[in-house]
Amino acid sequence: MGPKFLIVFVFTTMINTVVWQKYVSADFYDCVDEAIPGYWEPGFWVHAHDGQSVMTVPKVNHHQPMSAPDTIKQGWSVPRLLGLWFSFFTASIVVSLGLARIPWTPRERSNQSLE
Repeated sequence: MGPKFLIVFVFTTMINTVVWQKYVSADFYDCVDEAIPGYWEPGFWVHAHDGQSVMTVPKVNHHQPMSAPDTIKQGWSVPRLLGLWFSFFTASIVVSLGLARIPWTPRERSNQSLE
């Protein structure tokens, strides 16, 4: 079960990374100095820097200058984002365990002929 689990887990992690960047990061927060995809840095999505605090905004705008504060959409917080991240991670574990239990090679058929 080990290698199959790892293969599926890597694949689901790649999917989660793309979905997180395309939808979650795009709609819920903006870190002006983000270098690593957000899914890979749970809990470090927005932070205060240069004496500025994180701003709550009705709509997140991206590609702000480095001097701008990080922003998070109204109604969201780092703990809520962390809960969403844990649901992505849990889904990866569940799918990986489920698919790892399924045989990936076809079973050999019996040589008995139908009479």
